[in-house]
Amino acid sequence: MSEATVRREGATLYLSGTINSDTGAGLYQRLVAEVAALNGPGASGEPLTLDCSALINSDSTAVAVLVGACRAVDGRQAGIRITGLNGQLLSLTRLYGVDEMLGLQA
Repeated sequence: MSEATVRREGATLYLSGTINSDTGAGLYQRLVAEVAALNGPGASGEPLTLDCSALINSDSTAVAVLVGACRAVDGRQAGIRITGLNGQLLSLTRLYGVDEMLGLQA
């Protein structure tokens, strides 16, 4: 089992590893904590970017984590941008009908 990690640089959160039923809940909790830190005093006002280019072997749990991340930033003035989704995750977001909610381009 590969661990899922999140690393922050400025207003970008880099997700890596595998997001599945074993790792999703822990990653989601870390994402919510990072989003809260970015929304705190001294927030830059930049859009939050979730860079998913280092995710591997993720399943539908990853879609749930991304939807949860979007909900966590709901109300954040600058919004959220998701980048680097592989073909499998793009297909899953379309299958579940959340690609537009996540701001993913067709």
